[in-house]
Amino acid sequence: MNIGYIGSCYSENFAEKVAKAKPLFKFFRVNTISLMDDRKVALPEFDIADQTLASHMKFENRKGFKDVCCRDDIDLIVIDFIRDVRCPVIDFGDGYLSFPYEMVGKWEKYKDQFGENTRLLRFGSKEYAEILMQNIDKMCAFFNEKLEKTNILLLDFMPTTVFEGKTISQDTFRNDYITWSLRYPAMKWLTNYAASQLKRGKVLRYDDFITSDDNAKYGPSSVHYSDSVWERMHRNFDFKTLAFVADSASSSIKDETLKNLCSSKDISDLSHAYSRHFADDGADVVPNLAEAMMKKIIYGVDFNRRPNLVDAFDAFYWILGRTPESTDTVVSHSTETSLAKLRERLLRSPEFSEKFYKLENKN
Repeated sequence: MNIGYIGSCYSENFAEKVAKAKPLFKFFRVNTISLMDDRKVALPEFDIADQTLASHMKFENRKGFKDVCCRDDIDLIVIDFIRDVRCPVIDFGDGYLSFPYEMVGKWEKYKDQFGENTRLLRFGSKEYAEILMQNIDKMCAFFNEKLEKTNILLLDFMPTTVFEGKTISQDTFRNDYITWSLRYPAMKWLTNYAASQLKRGKVLRYDDFITSDDNAKYGPSSVHYSDSVWERMHRNFDFKTLAFVADSASSSIKDETLKNLCSSKDISDLSHAYSRHFADDGADVVPNLAEAMMKKIIYGVDFNRRPNLVDAFDAFYWILGRTPESTDTVVSHSTETSLAKLRERLLRSPEFSEKFYKLENKN
């Protein structure tokens, strides 16, 4: 099977460790806005002291994505949208380039080298969102029209709370998990949206137990899985159906999320505890976006209001780590007098107690 991939660590690791393939093409570290822009930009002469920046930008200035796709006989393209919720883009006026997220914190230092007419468009701004959606539409239309026989696999893998290593502390890993928990819903939405626009697109989710450790290829992170996870994926993935075999999910990463992410209120509490981290991590989580999300979480969630059907469904997903067993169950739980009562009902349930007890004993 001929495979190409677009995106970040998820897609690269999937191609190399699950498919065990040497990709015919790879567009790694690239934002969809830059990917779909065929125009090469005229890069400036960077300061000698900024050779890392120069190297990064030359790498980002690779183009020719459409030509590569049409030139190679591709059976499967694997995509993740990590870079779209993490990397900003530079608007040069005559083209867009991804800007490495690792360097966004130094943008004020670098921006003079790019010239007066360049702008940095960050994830979370209205303009960025509009341009991103336009280019996701373009990408899907291109696949539908030019690659009619190519399957597109869109990865929807969650961040993990579980770190089994020694290089970093559990608190450091927990910080990383919190910031990724804020990004993940946007990535998930983009994944589902793209799938809805594709004729041969399929979303791939993985619900088995996920861990990270010191041996993760790009270092310990909640989105860098351990080698044992990728090997388990390899054993349980069926390339004929492009799906994991039904009995592979022995336990769920969603069970682990209840320890840190039982409700929006819990997210806000945790973010206050790590407020300095959010400020320092501006290169990762755009400060304005983080602030807006925090305000929405803190002030926009009224735990005294009555829950609706969506609230009841989400409560099952995030607290019990599963979808409700029936519509009647959803309706029953939506009749609680407040969101606080709904949450309390599930947290006090025997099912939650049993799962939490098992997790506590395991750790």
